[in-house]
Amino acid sequence: MKLAVTAANVLLAAALAACGGGGSASTPPDTTPPTAPTNLVVTAASSTQINLSWTASTDNVGVTGYQVERCHGAGCSNFAQIATPVGTSLNDTRLTPSTSYSYRVRATDAAGNLSGYSNIATTSTSGLTITVSISPKRGGLTTSQTQSFTATVQNDFSNQGVTWGATGGTFTNQTATTALYRPPATPGSFTITATSVADHTTSATATFGVTDLAGVLTYHNDTARTGQNLQEYALTTATVNSSTFGVLFSCQVDGYIYAQPLYIANFNIGGQTRNVVFIATEHDSVYAFDADSSSCVQLWHTSFLSSGVTTVPPADTGETSDLIPEIGITSTPVIDPSTNTIYVVAKTKETVGSGCSVGNPCYVHRLHALDMTNGAEKFGGPIVLSAPNFVPLFHLQRAALLLSSGTVYIGFGSHGDNNTWQGWLMAYNATTLAQQWVWHATDPTSGNNEGAIWGSGNGPALDASGNIYVETGNGVFDETANFSDSVIKLSPAGTMLDFFTPFDQAVMQQNDIDLGSSGPIILPDVVGSAANPHVMIITGKVGVVYLLDQTNLGGYNPASNQDLGEVSVGFNTRISRVASTGSQPTGTKTSTP
Repeated sequence: MKLAVTAANVLLAAALAACGGGGSASTPPDTTPPTAPTNLVVTAASSTQINLSWTASTDNVGVTGYQVERCHGAGCSNFAQIATPVGTSLNDTRLTPSTSYSYRVRATDAAGNLSGYSNIATTSTSGLTITVSISPKRGGLTTSQTQSFTATVQNDFSNQGVTWGATGGTFTNQTATTALYRPPATPGSFTITATSVADHTTSATATFGVTDLAGVLTYHNDTARTGQNLQEYALTTATVNSSTFGVLFSCQVDGYIYAQPLYIANFNIGGQTRNVVFIATEHDSVYAFDADSSSCVQLWHTSFLSSGVTTVPPADTGETSDLIPEIGITSTPVIDPSTNTIYVVAKTKETVGSGCSVGNPCYVHRLHALDMTNGAEKFGGPIVLSAPNFVPLFHLQRAALLLSSGTVYIGFGSHGDNNTWQGWLMAYNATTLAQQWVWHATDPTSGNNEGAIWGSGNGPALDASGNIYVETGNGVFDETANFSDSVIKLSPAGTMLDFFTPFDQAVMQQNDIDLGSSGPIILPDVVGSAANPHVMIITGKVGVVYLLDQTNLGGYNPASNQDLGEVSVGFNTRISRVASTGSQPTGTKTSTP
């Protein structure tokens, strides 16, 4: 027992001595250097970057880092320290292209001991500069879409690829050269950037407009026919030019297209959410395409033709140089997103059915209400468009359709100046397709009084109170039953409320310079003045833009127009036209170009 205690005391005394307790002994300093790094390998990553790697050193207490030295030039020996990495690799950037560089590395430990140098490794930067490109370079998205981007990096010898960034939105599924971009919920214009990892000074960008636009559901974007799209961010003055704007892809259809394509965003069709474009053709067809698919994914196609039912040959109308080679769907349809319905008017020639034969064909205009998900007829349609004294063969349904408060409005003009025709506006219930009323611009009981509603494809316009405005073309004007070359204001019930007719209407009629070659545009109230807050503009072949007050169009005054103002466009069309008649009506306004 005494021996054991004595041994313990001895061990305790030895430990105290080692710690300096009660004695003068101390731990000797660490003077053992780390082993030298080995296998230093250098690789040119680009014209401005060289990558280094080596095998780690060892040390009795542990390596704390490395010192990398570099010199440049063939056979150089004037090494200088450039970095102190902790790990066993380094990317040396911002170098000079086509230049030889030599490197060596040594290790250090906590006591400051330095190892010997590694082997010297030498390589040269490339003379080729890294370049980055990105695809696609520009485009548009809805806020709920995603977009895949691909970066191509030339002269990236180590295949390090790019890093991705954006001024808004996020990335998923990122790789060295690809990424999936998800835009932010807030619309706007955003820049996507791909930056070379091997050369951080080199990058490429793409600009994408992100919109929350629900769709283009009617002609010229809105029922006022302003043509505005205030949610457009992809097309700007900077992007619409010959080098950055052009056709992305085209898809085959079965006929000529006179109707404006319509569009709806984020539409559930075929079990998938898509952006969809709807196309109507003169071959009496309606198509639904995936608006974003360059492979022309056709979602559905509806044809209104069948055995004994064809499009109308132009020769049958007496006008052979207008719509060639066939007449089918000419007007722009209209979409009701609340019921997922697209309304279309088609014209056909039929040799089957009651009263129709090869020797006595029928000519028919029909209103079709199609299910936007599959193109099927809805609401018991289609229905035949008709009215007393309305001759289907000689009337052209060219004006775009208008949808307002559950009513579809349909305007008619003519095929050229042949035969007996008038201007018509018909109203149909959007869910029952029952006719609500018919209005004619000129008297249909007394011959060819004309007054077409065509507007070069423009459609009836709508004001904030639901009133409808149309322009009429050449024909008879008498302020009672005939209102050619006029602007007409109608109530939703079809009652004529007001009109404007230029004082020189007779000259327009004599010289075939229709007022009705255009359509009314209802301007936003912010454009008006305190005295006239609700204004609109109209124009026609005469080349004069008229500013009208919606609440008082001005009627007809043979001496002077009772409008808010006029602007001649291009040249003095009115004076040259009047002079050609050999006389000038009293009160004719003159203007300068």
